[in-house]
Amino acid sequence: MNEKCRYVSKKEIKEYKIELEDTIPKIKEEIKAKYGKSFNHAIVGSARRNLVVQRKNGIYDVDYQLLLDSPIFNKIDTSELKLFVQKLFKKYLGYKYNVKLSTSVITISSRDQNNRKHFDIALIRTNKENMKEILRGKESNNIRWELVKNSNNKIKEIKGNDWNKLREVFLNKKCSNFENNYLNQKETLSIYFESIKETLDLL
Repeated sequence: MNEKCRYVSKKEIKEYKIELEDTIPKIKEEIKAKYGKSFNHAIVGSARRNLVVQRKNGIYDVDYQLLLDSPIFNKIDTSELKLFVQKLFKKYLGYKYNVKLSTSVITISSRDQNNRKHFDIALIRTNKENMKEILRGKESNNIRWELVKNSNNKIKEIKGNDWNKLREVFLNKKCSNFENNYLNQKETLSIYFESIKETLDLL
């Protein structure tokens, strides 16, 4: 295994996300109070598949999706929606976490050097063609819904011992990505999909 980083156990992830899981119901209540409908949420990507990698400095990220599938959310200004969700996470977690907009997600990271928690929150909807779209952009004038490349279904093709190959490919890609300049680092979901494709190509 790469000495620069390691896989995180299911137990560690469960303990890691308790605080966020306790906060999300409060966010749901405020969204429903403002818009009349709320959202479902899901832990996704590498975190869902027990492929979370910890950096050498102790940080690892867990990816969530807020699933805004009610038609009401199609009528809301995209900037208003993303900024309001960010505002709510700041309200409940801002006393100890940095809550920032990035292009694809709302990033929540601990300011405590002894508590290196990091969460990425994506806002997702399903369009009329039953395709997933993500709310992208971090400036108020360029926040918009964009189609998500649907590669996740290919994970079902990886079975048995081939999972070990996927874990090896993903770990190497993720650790190499940590060595890049922050601005050049890929999103975890992109690395996850790349690893699935590369693993299938090797089979």
